[in-house]
Amino acid sequence: MKKKYMIAVLIAVVVLFGGGYLVTQASGNQNGLNVFNGRIVSGNLSPGTYTNATVLTDEGCTIDPKTGLANCTSKIQTSSGRISFNYEHDMMKQPCLSLNDKVDVTILGGGRASVRRTYWGGGGA
Repeated sequence: MKKKYMIAVLIAVVVLFGGGYLVTQASGNQNGLNVFNGRIVSGNLSPGTYTNATVLTDEGCTIDPKTGLANCTSKIQTSSGRISFNYEHDMMKQPCLSLNDKVDVTILGGGRASVRRTYWGGGGA
């Protein structure tokens, strides 16, 4: 009887954690897929991190035939102002930023920035 109980608990744990893992994979919530490194092409924010910013647009996504990477520019509204953020990514592995995504923007200085998607509405290419 005790052995059956242990097996049932083990199965329940595997299902719960396995299901959670699959949901995370399907929704694109892995950290590596949600971090975009690039540069600020317009806007003037001081170095630092701006949380809960909103993606307003993602446009001009063109694929470089040599690298296979897409080059996109997003307009992002932070609590301290609007920026245009240019980044490259592999569209087959990392969906573009998209309208109403929530992001944390880290201004690194020297025109460089990192954007981490914290909420993905499922858009983007």
